[in-house]
Amino acid sequence: MSDRRDLHPRRQMTDRRGNQRRISEAQIRFLRAGTSADEVLHGEFLDASTTGLRLLLDDRPQTSDTLLIEARKSEGDCFNLSAQVVWTEPSDGGRFHVGCKLCVELSSTQQKMLNQFAAG
Repeated sequence: MSDRRDLHPRRQMTDRRGNQRRISEAQIRFLRAGTSADEVLHGEFLDASTTGLRLLLDDRPQTSDTLLIEARKSEGDCFNLSAQVVWTEPSDGGRFHVGCKLCVELSSTQQKMLNQFAAG
């Protein structure tokens, strides 16, 4: 996979639209499955339930696309999961809210870890 990022604790980053956002040592990546080299999607994780995810992405995925989500904390905890895009809707600034159904139900530990990304 490409686009590995070296993230530093609590520093400011400017996204490609010029917006400032705070990032931490934790990493979460979104990839569109089935494309050559799994296309990296840019955006933010918003929240998770045991059966689904809500994201805010720069590009609109197609309904029924499969996304691969890679979640990694600085302490070494990591896991990957896949999710099916169920709905998308435009958001402010040309971005898209995306609702996904998880292919496998999250454990409570995984759900807690994912929601820490949203609290970030």
